[in-house]
Amino acid sequence: MQNEEGVITELYIPRKCSATNRLITSKDHASVQINVGHLDENGIYTGQFSTFALCGYVRAQGVITELYIPRKCSATNRWITSKDHASFQINVGHLDENGIYTGQFSTFALCGYVRALGDADSGLDRLWQKKKAEVKRH
Repeated sequence: MQNEEGVITELYIPRKCSATNRLITSKDHASVQINVGHLDENGIYTGQFSTFALCGYVRAQGVITELYIPRKCSATNRWITSKDHASFQINVGHLDENGIYTGQFSTFALCGYVRALGDADSGLDRLWQKKKAEVKRH
């Protein structure tokens, strides 16, 4: 982009996260930059401030968390990558003998490869039948 003088300027300025020291990329849309004003001993703003950049990996509580959690496909045991947008994760609730939800569930993740083969429904059914037998034993 050009400014008024015709000089090419960059719109993206690389920054590092103040909490983790990671480079904040241009695709990290959850990142924020904040200016914290300095106060004197009477609590009056001095006109100075410190700038902090927080990447999307840092939650409001200050706990560092990853936005992408690596998982494996429950049917094939393949890694589900961050680019596998056809993958899904589902929680299947456990029922008692009267058909009432017990508050427990089993989590299954299926990759896009299984879905592309058309085996997602049969794979999930097979996984649930195996898990159901385990749940009944406990």
